[in-house]
Amino acid sequence: MVKLIGKVLVERGDITGVDVSKALVRQRSGGSAMRMGDILLEMGLVKDEQLMAALEEQHGSTPSRATKSKDHPLFCEPTFPSPRSTEAATKRTP
Repeated sequence: MVKLIGKVLVERGDITGVDVSKALVRQRSGGSAMRMGDILLEMGLVKDEQLMAALEEQHGSTPSRATKSKDHPLFCEPTFPSPRSTEAATKRTP
């Protein structure tokens, strides 16, 4: 199982548990699917380099400089199925 990014950053000494709690409050109150790493960056609690290193540790990979872009899976926005497509997929036909 993949560790949560907040836990990885705390274990690395980049942020504190209090920082994670503040970011979680912001994430929950935002009403959006904003990722924890993005929130921590936006709040100025981590630098890009710290987040990249933590993501690499979290996923057990080291993306090359060429892949450190918005096209890399670590940086892609999450996608969620629409409620209608979920309903259609779960309906059974006799």
